Amino acid sequence: MALCFWLPAMAAVMHFWWSQTRGVLQFDGQAWTLNRVVPPTSVPLTLSAPPEVLLDLQAHLWVRILLVGHPPLWLWLERSSQPERWMDLRRAVYSRARSGADNADETARQAAPGREY
Repeated sequence: MALCFWLPAMAAVMHFWWSQTRGVLQFDGQAWTLNRVVPPTSVPLTLSAPPEVLLDLQAHLWVRILLVGHPPLWLWLERSSQPERWMDLRRAVYSRARSGADNADETARQAAPGREY
């Protein structure tokens, strides 16, 4: 009897797992994009807001993103996919750009008033 419930549950879990979004989350200092991997190409999608961290396990992040013209999407990010860039991603996710700043130099000046440049 338990097998009758277990098999459909496992099939649903496998379907959910294999249908998850795969791609690369990128931040260029101004805007976030998600390059979804849809074989044989990559489709870039723009985020309407920065990712929202829902769970931080140091080596894994669970984030909620809002894509322009799409419903919310939840992503599970793993350090193992690009360990050399993990800390860059964490800094970008937790930092917030100052409104009105055109570039990083301007943001740095606003963050440290009175310093000589």
